[in-house]
Amino acid sequence: MKEKKLNLNLISEYKTSLYNDEKSKNTIEKYLRDICRFVEFTGDRIMEKSLVMEYKSKLKLEHCLTSANSMLAAVK
Repeated sequence: MKEKKLNLNLISEYKTSLYNDEKSKNTIEKYLRDICRFVEFTGDRIMEKSLVMEYKSKLKLEHCLTSANSMLAAVK
């Protein structure tokens, strides 16, 4: 199984796909901001479900559940 790590190339591809899906400018900015926060959290770790769950737990400590889930939408 190939290891997955977020990098600038993947984020750029994601941004392009958001434009292609005709997302609004504000939505694109929010999703990119949320992805960047996730990248800061993950550091150099490999993308795994457990890592996303760890991030969700962190977000729930800092934000209400609705906001935490909104921030995770970009990651999903």
